[in-house]
Amino acid sequence: MKVIELLRSKEWSGKVVDCVLRFALACALAGAQVFGGYAPLALGMIGASGAGLRGLSALAGATAGAMLFLPFSHALRTFAAGVLIFTANNAFFDLKIYQKRAFLPLLTAGMMFSVEFVYVLRDGVGEAASCLMALLLAALGAMSARALLAAGDKGKDEHPYAPLFILLGVLMAFSSFETADGFAPGRIFSMLAVLLFAFERGSALIVTNSNNVTVDMRCSEEEKDLITTDRDELRRIVERKMQNQTETEES
Repeated sequence: MKVIELLRSKEWSGKVVDCVLRFALACALAGAQVFGGYAPLALGMIGASGAGLRGLSALAGATAGAMLFLPFSHALRTFAAGVLIFTANNAFFDLKIYQKRAFLPLLTAGMMFSVEFVYVLRDGVGEAASCLMALLLAALGAMSARALLAAGDKGKDEHPYAPLFILLGVLMAFSSFETADGFAPGRIFSMLAVLLFAFERGSALIVTNSNNVTVDMRCSEEEKDLITTDRDELRRIVERKMQNQTETEES
């Protein structure tokens, strides 16, 4: 009876949901491999999940996903880097420096590099460039995952595009799946999400498998005033028109 009451309590139900969410996201993000087998977004999720049971859940999810989606050698490297990140989280989580915004991304990238640098030395410049980009994605993944997992917490800054970044990683993981007639829903939804981002900010980069497509949307100020949906810009347009009207009436 005590076990049932404990599982029904809000505290435990919240922890279970958190652990399941971290496991599922890390597992899916492990499939978002880049540059021949790196899974930086999954490692970023492990870093953002922190210490304790939540971090262990992300590590288990990333390991399961790596074994399912990645070549065996890269799966082992992902597991090794994930263990180092989880261990470092448990070692530093109670220190003041751990609360610094830049510490977690640097920690994640540093632990990943400690595993990958041997292969960089062996394979040369080409592998070094790929590793550097993967390290940057791991740091960015840690930042985005931390913002996503901390959504709703008081005193935390909101980052509206962090969920989009994680969503793109999940869609990338499913981009390799195709139906019998060649329909790839993961790629299509990835492109739609990126185009939505481009509509909001004007430029984006579509990355699917080995194809990179730059999207740049430009328009004149008059065209921008006609098509913009940004609230701040619409407010400025109204204020500018009211000011012009007032100046015209005074003259």
